[in-house]
Amino acid sequence: MTSVLGTERPPLLVLGADTALQQCIAAWSSLSPDRDVQALAISSADNFNYDLTPIENYDRRRWLAFAALSNDAINFPRLKLMTDLRLLGWRLDRFISPRAMVPPSWQPGENGFVADGAVIGVGSTMKHNCWIGPRAIIGSNVKLGHSVWVGPGAIVGDGAVVGDNTSIGAGAIVCDQVTIGRQCELLIAQEYRNSVADRTFISPLFSEPVRIYGQSRHAIT
Repeated sequence: MTSVLGTERPPLLVLGADTALQQCIAAWSSLSPDRDVQALAISSADNFNYDLTPIENYDRRRWLAFAALSNDAINFPRLKLMTDLRLLGWRLDRFISPRAMVPPSWQPGENGFVADGAVIGVGSTMKHNCWIGPRAIIGSNVKLGHSVWVGPGAIVGDGAVVGDNTSIGAGAIVCDQVTIGRQCELLIAQEYRNSVADRTFISPLFSEPVRIYGQSRHAIT
């Protein structure tokens, strides 16, 4: 992996909670056993605003950071944590598994994570804070917004566009040239052949797709 500082490998502080933190620490430790990688579990009273007081013990001029949280609440807590770190002057690293297939010299946006067995096609772009799960396939010329979560084994077809803060669930297939809006959750492992509007939830919890308007839910007819 090449860090944001080029070929150097400065120490890395991974902040987060639960399984996402454990997964990131295991991934980096396996990739760079000689690198100083430390886990810092952080707490939150509301699962959104995290207490960053413990990072005051680390020199942000020497360390890089990585925000490791799950995709709960359409990725907003992870984005909030990343933004808070940026505002405090921290630089954020990114991870590509050596067992992933990516184009030469390709890099995700900062705080991006590409897991084992994932495939990234030629010409695809990925903004900051994206998470590509194990064995997920991103086709050619795909555009992923920021804070997109693609689950294990999911497929995003050639030329597709996925909006900010959207989650593509495990095993879901977004077909070629389809546009998925912002703040969507596609949690049923099926083919998505048509474009999906912003703030649409397709979940086993609902009998039909649901869109969010303000603070209320409305079924799509």
